[in-house]
Amino acid sequence: MKLSDIILEKKNDRDWYIDRSKVHGRGLFAGRDYKKNEILDVAIEKGNKGVWNLTKPGRYCNHQTKSNVDVVKKDDHFNFIANRPIKKDDEIYADYEKVTDSLGPDSRLQWKGRDFTYNSISNFTEKTD
Repeated sequence: MKLSDIILEKKNDRDWYIDRSKVHGRGLFAGRDYKKNEILDVAIEKGNKGVWNLTKPGRYCNHQTKSNVDVVKKDDHFNFIANRPIKKDDEIYADYEKVTDSLGPDSRLQWKGRDFTYNSISNFTEKTD
């Protein structure tokens, strides 16, 4: 078995999993087929005082301007919603620039209590466009 064949982390067999990405490091992959407009999972949750917390799927979703999910706000969180059909084992991509625009200029994005700066997001954008 090759190292690239090992799934690093899995939510369950139906939803999504984290594995090695051809784009950058690790990525988020579809554990099943998704229809257009279907919710995949929560990407970002509201914290306190302008802080937004990345969920595990939000943290491992890589950037691509031709994304296959949109990040859509609903109440106190943002969902990943398929913007076209996604096949099982396809990598899931979001357009980071649209996400940061949705959060607003005074917001902070965090992963496990540490700031995830917009600058660190832009470090990934040139690798996938």
